[in-house]
Amino acid sequence: MLRLVWSLSIALALTSIFVMLVLIVRRVIVTRLEKNRNAAKARLNAALIRFTADEDKEKVLASLSGIPKTVIADAGFEFLALLRGNERREIEEVFAEIGIQRVIRKQLRQGNRSQRIFAAERLTAFPAAETNRALLAALRDRSRQVRIAAAIALGEMQALPPLADVMNMIGYRGQRSARIVDLFQTLGAERSEELRSVALDIRANALMRSAAIAVLGQTGDYSHLAFIREMTRDESADIAAAAVNAVGRLAHPSSAPTVIEALRHADWRVRSEAAQAVRLVGARDAIPELTTLLEDAEWPVRYWAAHALHAFGQEGIDMLRSIAEGDPSRSQRTASMVMAEDAA
Repeated sequence: MLRLVWSLSIALALTSIFVMLVLIVRRVIVTRLEKNRNAAKARLNAALIRFTADEDKEKVLASLSGIPKTVIADAGFEFLALLRGNERREIEEVFAEIGIQRVIRKQLRQGNRSQRIFAAERLTAFPAAETNRALLAALRDRSRQVRIAAAIALGEMQALPPLADVMNMIGYRGQRSARIVDLFQTLGAERSEELRSVALDIRANALMRSAAIAVLGQTGDYSHLAFIREMTRDESADIAAAAVNAVGRLAHPSSAPTVIEALRHADWRVRSEAAQAVRLVGARDAIPELTTLLEDAEWPVRYWAAHALHAFGQEGIDMLRSIAEGDPSRSQRTASMVMAEDAA
């Protein structure tokens, strides 16, 4: 029995030494790889900086030939993030010439989730049939965030399939990603009817429907105004608030009655959006309602109501000054603060 204990102890000690040696070797290898990668990244940045100065394509191609393409695919796009216009486009063309898009397409297929997301975003620099096919395949990725990133990339390249099909692939259940707004913003004005369909789709949650309405409001197209006004009466406060915000963005004077009605909404988020929208549509008839809202239980409503009164010129300013000089109350404190902001 004692011999067994000693044998086991020796075995454990040898195992510990072996594991320690493996960890040391691994650390040395990782350190060396990291050092080589940092050196390659430094050479890459130096080559790209020179290229932005002298635009010598042959020289930069020669410099990049000795740098691993995986380093270029990652560090190269970090450098591109600092550029705009022709400088960026010229470097993207250099990357395309040495085949970086093939490396990125492989990352989109085989990388971890973060790599797949970044790969989808980077592929927009290489518009081509192969890029479209890779991104379309990524719409069936196991990660929802990757599917959304692929859809955004396709939208930016004007190659997005019908939005209803894309939303079915992304999935409705549990959808809470704010990047849905980015996806909707890639749709051109000619595809706004698809956004209306999402806004009306009962399968979609309030976030998705609100995002569709928000983007319609950003188009500046008054043909959507009647539809958005109708959505201000939706039973969901989130959707109603988004619609009131969109009405304010479109800033058409005919929307004044809609905004004034929203000032009386039961949900404070809708009232707050209405208080911000009221000055954008020029609804001077809302001054009595705004004065009442200075006593609202919710701070954002009181704050934006006071700002709306101030925006209506001397009549609103006189009203605020009168309230600020009155007895202490919610409205008196709010009016005093907004008047003090104006004085500052």
